[in-house]
Amino acid sequence: MWAALDLLLVAHAYVQPAKGIFEKREGTLPLARKIVLLPYLGVVHAVLWALRTFSREPPHATLVDGIVIGRRLRMHEYPAVTTLVDLTAELDEHVPEGATLVSFPILDGAPADAGSLRTMAQSVSRAPRPVYLHCAQGHGRTSMFAAAVLIELGAARSVSEALAAIVRARPGARPNREQRRLLDEAYGP
Repeated sequence: MWAALDLLLVAHAYVQPAKGIFEKREGTLPLARKIVLLPYLGVVHAVLWALRTFSREPPHATLVDGIVIGRRLRMHEYPAVTTLVDLTAELDEHVPEGATLVSFPILDGAPADAGSLRTMAQSVSRAPRPVYLHCAQGHGRTSMFAAAVLIELGAARSVSEALAAIVRARPGARPNREQRRLLDEAYGP
């Protein structure tokens, strides 16, 4: 019953993505929400553990000078970072000492909205470097947001150019169709 309720809550979050069950505070889900979502979060953490353990992909890669992209890291894996951009909605963030957390929670596989994406990418493009951008695996959400940051920095002139640079740095980092559509809506093809 609990797992079924969890799936309904998660499904509702995807249908109504504006603040809801996954609303984090200072990078952390409130304890009551963690308890309610325990079956779902248990599966998420188990999958992430397996992916980290068996993946041959490096945990992170430098995109351009001062911008590093990758997966959610363990504390000992962080490169030098001044600004940490957490794109996960479902995972708590642990912040390295001396780093500033910027939270832009997006559900796994989901796009953001074009206005929020542009606003946050503009803000991050002006943030103190080095900047570390990540979602859970460092693929979909990370590539979508990193492309926006590259365009805002002037390091890429188009969505296609930004995504090509991201794939060169981290071959598995590619937005899904909806995330790509959002980038095209926000920045043109």
